[in-house]
Amino acid sequence: WTPDKYQQTERVARNKIPKQISNVALRTALRAVTDESERPKLRALVLDGASAGTTRGLVKLGLQERHITVVNPHTHVVHSLRNMGVNAYAGRIQDFIATRPAGHPPYDVIFLDLTSSLPPLLSTIRALFKNHLISSDTVLAVTTSTR
Repeated sequence: WTPDKYQQTERVARNKIPKQISNVALRTALRAVTDESERPKLRALVLDGASAGTTRGLVKLGLQERHITVVNPHTHVVHSLRNMGVNAYAGRIQDFIATRPAGHPPYDVIFLDLTSSLPPLLSTIRALFKNHLISSDTVLAVTTSTR
């Protein structure tokens, strides 16, 4: 069990509204570029926490839990996400990307809700392309910190 340093902290409370805004923006973009009939087949890769706000929003939009993969480094969060019916990976997004087998199909939606500035994360974004997890039709959304 890995404790989640972001759970129930002042920082989480402070970031609640910006995270909600990001999730609404993602769903709005998906509504604009997808038909309702195709959403149950969309495959999504997201970073999400214990509240599962992004995951719940995608399901509400019409994506199926079994087609959503969530990456989180905290095992207790991964356990609760798996109970929701999503594919959950315990670890870092960089490790998840690196361990995808050759021929793994690309995702239709990728939302990297990251907690660091952009320069250190460029290698993660490059790895998505290098490992063919993004196609020309993939919706890629990334948030970063201003620190």
